Amino acid sequence: MPDRFLQDVITNLKFHTAWIEIGAYFLRNRPDGKDSVFIRRMMQVEQSIIHRLSRTLRQYDYAPSRIQPDSTLIEQAKKRQTPETALRYIHHGILMSLKWYQERLNIPDHPFRALWQELFDEQNQLKKEIEQVLGLKSSYAE
Repeated sequence: MPDRFLQDVITNLKFHTAWIEIGAYFLRNRPDGKDSVFIRRMMQVEQSIIHRLSRTLRQYDYAPSRIQPDSTLIEQAKKRQTPETALRYIHHGILMSLKWYQERLNIPDHPFRALWQELFDEQNQLKKEIEQVLGLKSSYAE
């Protein structure tokens, strides 16, 4: 069993791989419109994050291929019936991700602190972008 810090990487990878599947699902069902531009952008960012998390796991001799996407997150996403509710679901997920990273960044001497900061910054940028698409005022992690 991996130590608690490596478990954080595994957990994070489960969620980011789920967001790739969620993005693909939303694009299959609603391929046009302003939301599709954002979803494609989100998927690019998620792919980059997955690459870095996988590389980190391999450095600790843990096979990233053993990690399955979070099925609950995917099933909940599939219940979203409109582009608006899909984007709001993604927005909520980004906010939860930011909160998760912030909690890890508050742990003194966390061995993956630099990685969490990078990923926090990328998710914060996605948050700003989706809030612009949704017409929301920016919230949280400015």
